[in-house]
Amino acid sequence: MAIAPAPVRQTVAPAVPRRRGPAGWVLGFVVGGTAAVWLVDGGLGQFGTPGGGWLVVGQWAGIGSALAALVGLILVARPRGLERGAGLDRLWAWHRVAGITTVFALLVHLVASSVGVAGGSWPRVWRQYVSLVTGSSWMVAASVAAALFLTVATTSYRPLRQRMTYETWLGVHVTGYLAVLLGFGHQVTLGTDFGESTPVGHWWWIGLFVATAAVVLWARGGDLLVACATGRATITRITTVAPDTVALEMRASGRRIHRARAGQFFLLRVLTGDLWWQAHPISLSARPRAGLLRFTVKLTGDGSARMAAVRPGTRVVLEGPYGRFTADRAQGRPVLLIGGGVGITVVRSVLADCSPRQRPVVVARAPSEEHIPHLDEIRDMVADRGGRLLVVTGPRSRWPGRRPFAPELLRRAVPDLAGRDVFLCGPPALEREVERSLRSAGVPGDRIHIEHFGV
Repeated sequence: MAIAPAPVRQTVAPAVPRRRGPAGWVLGFVVGGTAAVWLVDGGLGQFGTPGGGWLVVGQWAGIGSALAALVGLILVARPRGLERGAGLDRLWAWHRVAGITTVFALLVHLVASSVGVAGGSWPRVWRQYVSLVTGSSWMVAASVAAALFLTVATTSYRPLRQRMTYETWLGVHVTGYLAVLLGFGHQVTLGTDFGESTPVGHWWWIGLFVATAAVVLWARGGDLLVACATGRATITRITTVAPDTVALEMRASGRRIHRARAGQFFLLRVLTGDLWWQAHPISLSARPRAGLLRFTVKLTGDGSARMAAVRPGTRVVLEGPYGRFTADRAQGRPVLLIGGGVGITVVRSVLADCSPRQRPVVVARAPSEEHIPHLDEIRDMVADRGGRLLVVTGPRSRWPGRRPFAPELLRRAVPDLAGRDVFLCGPPALEREVERSLRSAGVPGDRIHIEHFGV
């Protein structure tokens, strides 16, 4: 006779409803208002001048670049209302799109404006550009801003980004603020749609930049001040849980801390001389309880290595919690939890809030079992819930087509796959491969839960 598993006490916090704010309406108003201002200031009249078509294209490319830059700043400032509605990982993804748009529109602006000022004559473009730069300090500033934007974009290219430490990448990205400031000076002094000769456009754009600065300062500065006041934590213990992986245990206090749920993440700011200025996004690897938090960190960069070397008693500021990668999204349905690398620790956290009636199946992907952090905890939790643990180790060459998560293999391992909610966390390549296989295997898109952690 089978022995029923012991009941597991559930302490899942109620789901935080997604808030649909007025962000879309605000963006539509700004774009529509900008178009109206351009028309009022006589933008269409340029079509009758030599090179006028190029000037119009250059103007609108510049306008698009400026708007995308402002949107990118707001997104990376992570205003609380936007974060709660979309999730921080989605805000960062949108920020990336805004950054790419900024740079491409800026390049179009540079070329089209130079051709337009040269009267449409390509042979005169370079001479005209040199004349503009030597004749105005703000054109020099604009050129520096363009170079900074291109540097930020280049270092965001994934193969280059993977060769850089997080700290170097972050330092380069901070120069984006300077690029926006330099570009703003160029726009309000030399821009044909921004200058004082067109007062409506002049004050419209000043208003947009002031409003953006206010949102950024309120979201970043205000959130950090609140975190300093209500998100205090002290590291109590640091233990090695797998090769190059450590668990940071800390005691925390504050109203936001007590709202945290398994599967969410915080931005950790360790208050040491060389780490206080860095905010590292790290997920909870255990359900918060009685003010005790645990974060598991893969030592992949200088910052994480220094973080693992701090002494117990070190103070930490926690911004958050962020994210919607929580068990309540399954609404009590059976679940499949797939984790790869350090993403296994997030799966372990979500597992804590799953009940026996969800019959959880956990898949852990790693080079070997010793690389799976908290493996013994996961085994015990799966057993307590009457679930199954599947450990997938070894090189990809062991599987047909080098695909350990091929649709037919997933269906064979989990026969009722299509009826489960799937929580997936791991390296980006693993997430992409598994998501494609899940969809091919018949899992509906709204039953696949992924949160791309990291910046």
